[in-house]
Amino acid sequence: MEFVTNAALSVQLMWAGAALCLAWFVLSCAAWTIDRRLLFGESVWAKPLRFSSSLAMHYATYAIVISWLSSAWQTGATMTVIATVAVVSLTFQVGFIGIQGARGEPSHFNTKTPLMRKLELTMAVMAANVTAPMAIVGAVVLIEQGFVFSDAVRFATGLGLILGTVMTFISAYHLGMRQTPYFGEKPAHDRRSPGLDWSLDRGDLRPAHFFATHMMQATPIAGLLAAYFLAPQAALVVSLAITFVWGWLAVRTYRLAVQGRSITELITANATSRPATS
Repeated sequence: MEFVTNAALSVQLMWAGAALCLAWFVLSCAAWTIDRRLLFGESVWAKPLRFSSSLAMHYATYAIVISWLSSAWQTGATMTVIATVAVVSLTFQVGFIGIQGARGEPSHFNTKTPLMRKLELTMAVMAANVTAPMAIVGAVVLIEQGFVFSDAVRFATGLGLILGTVMTFISAYHLGMRQTPYFGEKPAHDRRSPGLDWSLDRGDLRPAHFFATHMMQATPIAGLLAAYFLAPQAALVVSLAITFVWGWLAVRTYRLAVQGRSITELITANATSRPATS
């Protein structure tokens, strides 16, 4: 564990956030095995499981990418403040989503009481604090002279973090404003994707949110693999191509959703569009 204990405070804080999410994931798995209550047709612990696993990857990404920067950036005030705000905000999210799961109540789109409306707004602010710093880290990666890897990793990471953050905010804005991920009429039988619970029969913003959020992990990994297996110039081209394709997936799934069309149209040759309803 020397890579954590010897790291800068900013990196240690981000690893602490990832560890918190991992512990949350394990506890949610244990709760799932003994708690059979359902919420909207799935376990009350399904959302805590999804969020804990996603946020564990998110904070591990923070920790790893910050550790690729020069020691001046790692130990500087900017990264230390970013890490502190991000981890404090994460703690609120973990507590709120976990408590709502234990209560058998939805943590999102729940405005039944004045208190829940205030908590919903607070959650939105905390989510912004968790996500927005990724764009700052991505910008630093692009301008940092002491970045430890090649241009393939630099551009795939920097662009992926920035574009992923932007697209995450766009999809999250629509989710918050509409108080539902869905566009279009609810069909008589709404098929769902296993595990992720995405609708396969109408517009659903959650796939776009997924591709945007996990662009922040996919593109750095693509850059690392390209740099390892390919010559520098080829690695740069391949990593940028993968970054572009992943970004296209985020944009395309967003456009399908707001048009009231299912994500299945990504792989359906002769799809017909459904008109969206407000």
